[in-house]
Order: sequence, then structure tokens, then C-alpha cells
Amino acid sequence: MDSNQIGKGRFQDTIARSNSILIVLPQNPDIDIVAAGLSLHLALSSYGKTSSIFCPTDMLVEFNRLVGVDRVSRELGEKNLTITLRDYPAANIDRVSYNIEGNQMELTIIPKNQVNSPTPEQIVGKLGGMSADTAILVGNITRDNLGEAYTELERISAKILISDTKMGATMVGGRQAEIIDSNVSSISELVGNLLFDTNLPVSGDTANNILMGLTTATNNFTSNRVRPETFELAAKLARIRGNSSTSSPQGGVAQQQASITPLPVAQEEPPAPADWTQAPKVYKSNLEG
Repeated sequence: MDSNQIGKGRFQDTIARSNSILIVLPQNPDIDIVAAGLSLHLALSSYGKTSSIFCPTDMLVEFNRLVGVDRVSRELGEKNLTITLRDYPAANIDRVSYNIEGNQMELTIIPKNQVNSPTPEQIVGKLGGMSADTAILVGNITRDNLGEAYTELERISAKILISDTKMGATMVGGRQAEIIDSNVSSISELVGNLLFDTNLPVSGDTANNILMGLTTATNNFTSNRVRPETFELAAKLARIRGNSSTSSPQGGVAQQQASITPLPVAQEEPPAPADWTQAPKVYKSNLEG
């Protein structure tokens, strides 16, 4: 059994045990990586898993053709509430206390003597912090292309790496599975095969994303990395997309089932006049030459 088969088995086991999954994209990803990450997100959500997708940089306008691109967040989760006192010196605070009565909690900020309390306008709340127990790393993920998110990511216990290059293996430790294949034409091809091999649901929207990533990465299948398996996957995805009539959210392209107009039935030609089949007639002119 090759390493990718082992990786896919571990992928299935890790996903089955996971309650919340975070899909991580590197800084400034291309459309191939974004399409692959969103396809994983859609498939895992359809499978019943709590899934979120993160990228440290903003999405480009050209990615709006992908279904679900509006779900890519620059925040690593919304587990914790952080309260910040804006423009209020921390040295003015004597202590902080809380009190719980029934289902209600009160947080009290007590300033030092002869110091004004913070005003309501200075109180800023922000949600952050990851609740995911599994991270799926798509592409070449490193400390440099994750920035501050790298430290947060190290706290997630289970990690799965999906990459089309060995360079992708430079990510943090603690990986439960690695799926690396440098023979594929693109990350989208790798993810498309992974979804089918592990029996995750592939909807019309998911098929649409993988196809877009695949065609863009291969320059409409003209790349020298394209192989017969690439066309086989594309045909399978095209059938799923073609058989799905979807109303996609922002960033999606609604796919309509193709309507086929039957060819007109050939009409039978009327019979030729009877004299057409007789011996040819010879006509003579009255004019003298």
C-alpha cells in the first residue's frame, strides 16, 4: 500500500473522530488552492461536520466565481470573547471581578482610587480563538505564509496536510495524515480524487469549484502536467454539475441542467412525376440554323 493510500485511511479516521474542522489556506493563494479548500469545506459540511475555512489574506475579485468564497474568514474562529478598553490606561485598573446570578454573568472593572472609570464607548468586544480540534492544511503551509496564525494553529491537536509538492511537508508537527502527490495537475485534482476515494459527498457546487480550479490551474487542460486521470476526473465532475440545478450563494455560479432539443425528423420526399421515369423526350426547334 502506497503512502497516499495510508494517508487517505488516516484522513478518514481523523475526520470521523473530529467535531469541528478548520481548513487553512496560505497567504495570497491562487484560485486552485481556494477552489480546493472550499470544495473540502462544502463536502465536510454536507457530511455533517462543523467546518470553517481560514486565510490570512483577503480573497481576490476573481475568486467570486467559486461557490462559498464569502465564507473564507481572516479570523481564526469565534470561540472566545475578548473585551478591550480602548484608549484607557491599564495602570488605572485596580482589579477585575465577575459575578454569576442564574444564567447571567456580570463583569466588573474596578478602577483605582481617584481615577475615572472607563466609558461605555471605550469598551470593545471581539470574538476570536479557535474551537476546531482538527486542521486541514491545503497547499504549502509554512510559518512565513501564515504569519501570526501559525502560533494559534500549533494548538490544534490533529492536523492533515494536503499538498501537490513535498515542500508542503514543512508545516508544524503533529500531523495525523499526509496526502502529497506531485504527479497531479493541481491541488484541485488532488482534492477531487480524495473526496471520491473517501466517499465524501460531492454536490453540484463542490463539483463546480473543483472544475474551476482544475481548468484554471491547467490553463484549460493544456498544461504538460495534465494526464488521462485528469480528464477522467473532469468528466465525472462535469456530469455531477450538469445533473445539478443549484441556486448558489454569493460567489457561486448557478448551474442549470442542460436542455436538449431533439433533431427535426426528416420528412419523406414526395414521389417524382411518372413521366420523369420514361424515356427522354426530344424537342425540335422550328428555327432553321
